[in-house]
Amino acid sequence: MTVHARNELQNLPDYQEGKPFEMACAEKGISAVTRLCFNENPMGMSPLAKQAIVDMAGRADRYPDTFIYELREKIAAKERKRGLAAVTRENVFVSNGSDEMINLLGKTFLSCGDEAIIADPTFPQFETTIISMGAKAIKVPVDGAFQHDLAAMQKAITAKTKMIFLCNPNNPTGTYLGKEAVSAFLEQVPDNILVVMDVAYCEYAQEEPDYDQGDDYVLKQKNVIVLRTFSKIYSLAGLRIGYAIACPELLAQMQKVREPFNVNILAQAAAAAALDDIDHVVCTLANNEQGKTYLYGAFAEMGLAYVPTAANFVLVRIGVDSKAAEKALLALGIAVKAGAPYGLEGYLRVTIGKRSDNEKFIAALKQVLGK
Repeated sequence: MTVHARNELQNLPDYQEGKPFEMACAEKGISAVTRLCFNENPMGMSPLAKQAIVDMAGRADRYPDTFIYELREKIAAKERKRGLAAVTRENVFVSNGSDEMINLLGKTFLSCGDEAIIADPTFPQFETTIISMGAKAIKVPVDGAFQHDLAAMQKAITAKTKMIFLCNPNNPTGTYLGKEAVSAFLEQVPDNILVVMDVAYCEYAQEEPDYDQGDDYVLKQKNVIVLRTFSKIYSLAGLRIGYAIACPELLAQMQKVREPFNVNILAQAAAAAALDDIDHVVCTLANNEQGKTYLYGAFAEMGLAYVPTAANFVLVRIGVDSKAAEKALLALGIAVKAGAPYGLEGYLRVTIGKRSDNEKFIAALKQVLGK
């Protein structure tokens, strides 16, 4: 007799194990790789976060605080200072990265036969979670400007709709939703549908005058949850830590499916320290703006169209096979992300690095494209 997994998993691709990134590159004779494929912070981890890890290392033999009390208090204080005066610890939920948060949302609110609406393309974990729960992912193509088509998403709502995911700024396009558009959309969404606003790149979008990261709704509406992360601007991707802000009633339901001790003790300490390092955030944003300007200029010089970004990556149209270009660039020591897996053939997504990283990428791209 064969042991069978749940039927819902038949609609997901098989897990394909691969070698560690650096090992795979080394075996191909690529000794040094400039990583511009994962949207990581090129400025590295905050010195305060590093020191917090060192200070906490001697306590790593103990279980972490399962309620993540101190960090939740600190996040709430930060949000109050930022303008959300009513936020308390009870409005904050911390997870083992945004991926776990999205999975917990699926476990809590999706049942077999439900529907959840997502943009196409967008962050792949949304669809994976939806399908794994036996629900149906309703994909709504982005518009001609690579923006969420909110009108089409509203029309896609049915009696089976349980969730709507808004990625703002969107990955992999880098486009963002403004306050007027989000507000008008939420007015049309029934109260029984959960709207998930994933704003992982929100810190990079602050310079956009009409950018909406969900502050106006998260405490006023019980059907809105905002997801944020320490992986991007705070550069703690390897520690896997994210958080959500929502009404306590909604978060209480998610607590029922959360694993105890889901956030390790080093991640909790590093995240708390990272919140204090304002200089690190300022330097990161300055580097991102400088890099964005440089890449825009280089793309224009090469005659390549690109999508203006509100994040720390740029989607650029190269007009040739994106997987082949990805492979060719990697052979030159530059790792970027092909657009093909997102349905964006002919495009590359490149993380904005330090000046030297960006220059290496442009030089390699010119070589690959014969520019």
